[in-house]
Amino acid sequence: MGGLMFRLISLFIGISVFTCSTLLADYDSSKALLSQAKKQNKIILIEAMSKNCHFCTTMEKEVFSQKNVKDNLSKNFIFVVIDIENKKLPFGLDKDYKGFTPSFFMIDSTGKLKNEYPGAWTEEDFIEILNENK
Repeated sequence: MGGLMFRLISLFIGISVFTCSTLLADYDSSKALLSQAKKQNKIILIEAMSKNCHFCTTMEKEVFSQKNVKDNLSKNFIFVVIDIENKKLPFGLDKDYKGFTPSFFMIDSTGKLKNEYPGAWTEEDFIEILNENK
């Protein structure tokens, strides 16, 4: 019985250390993103996606591959793609996330959510979304 209890306690400590270091890594990443956004005077654009999402793949092929979208993103935004199956959304966005992939979150340089856009978009509509959030 003592050996089993020791293994359970060890497992609990291991899980706790892993969870804490994961949270710290996300916190450090968020801090770094905010610092970069302030320094570059840009909005943070976070895409919540999934590798198994048909609409995410469609946006990647038909929207993000377009030169005017790439240029707009690089000039005005810090674009972060989060695979929600493998990583938690930063800035506490889990409470705002509606479960749709893709979803796009506009975060200002203070870490505040400005806008959320669930769903896939055409190139023209996505450019309009980018332009209204500059």
